[in-house]
Amino acid sequence: MRIAFDFDGTCLHGDDWNEHTFRLLMRSIVAGHDVCIVTTRNPAHEDEGWYKIHEPERITVRQLLEVESIDIPVYYTNHAPKLGMLRELGVYRLFDDDCLEIDRVRSSGLQGIAMAIADAPLRSLETNDLPPCDCCEADPWLVGYYEIESGRICPACLSDWVGG
Repeated sequence: MRIAFDFDGTCLHGDDWNEHTFRLLMRSIVAGHDVCIVTTRNPAHEDEGWYKIHEPERITVRQLLEVESIDIPVYYTNHAPKLGMLRELGVYRLFDDDCLEIDRVRSSGLQGIAMAIADAPLRSLETNDLPPCDCCEADPWLVGYYEIESGRICPACLSDWVGG
């Protein structure tokens, strides 16, 4: 199965890997899934000549992947919605922190998993009253969570789910 991960806010948290996403990504690779990154970044802004001048603190997608020696394809939509690229690539499941992207994916029949981590909840989430994980009752503000179509699930429970 082809699985895509968003980059900013999903793989990258601050200036390093989101540890939950890293574990899911690695588990997906080990389980034999075809894994890629699909980002709305502009590919020209990933070039050293551009980011060293305009955003010297910027972490590129390749830089983050190289930290852990991960060699997976990266696709850039240049600020366009991801759905067209996902269809073109044959992606079945997308992990993303952007609820608009998740809604587009789900409405097209693909599987979208909205993710949030403890100190960076889902973009566009407007409440602090979050229910616990549907599987183990973990507090989402302490461990983060992912939103699947049937409810919320914590990183540990989702990691078990993704392996299959």
